[in-house]
Amino acid sequence: TAAAPPIAVVGDDLESTWAALPFTLSYFGAPVTSFSASSNGYVGFSSLSAGTIERQFTNTSLPDSAVPNGIVAPYWDDLINVGSTTQVRAETFGVAGSRRWVVEWSNVTFYPSSSLERLTFQLHVVEGTNVIEFHYCNLAANGATPDRLGGSSATFGLENATGTVGVEHSSNQLNAVTSGSGLRFTP
Repeated sequence: TAAAPPIAVVGDDLESTWAALPFTLSYFGAPVTSFSASSNGYVGFSSLSAGTIERQFTNTSLPDSAVPNGIVAPYWDDLINVGSTTQVRAETFGVAGSRRWVVEWSNVTFYPSSSLERLTFQLHVVEGTNVIEFHYCNLAANGATPDRLGGSSATFGLENATGTVGVEHSSNQLNAVTSGSGLRFTP
């Protein structure tokens, strides 16, 4: 996704405004047409065209009716984008009918910004199938204590628009993900 323009979430605890998805997705049985990305490792799905997904840096187990709702959380933690080398980007690949929409958090770290760890991970949505994948490209300790890299303070999963139904891989669990691993959610 390096060629895609960055989404405006550089900094701490920020969300992008609602933007159009490249294709309609059926998410927990409801059609969604827009997304809002958070610097804290999740994306909200909706049919809204104004505003942003609700802000929340403290992860919870899924489902949870507290905000944010309607989220896809490839790595929900208190993350921060630091400097010009960290970005959140979205790009669409392929041809109509079988496209893949990808959101990438590149070179992000944990709050506070003095953390040494660097994470690059992606959310993939596959057109026509409603399959959602999480890809963990690089989770690097860089000399820091690696406990948080594997998910000891993160949530990984999906949740519907009301926060009443969800699918959770894990929440605050050591070694839930590793560099090069992935998760696939099939409706």
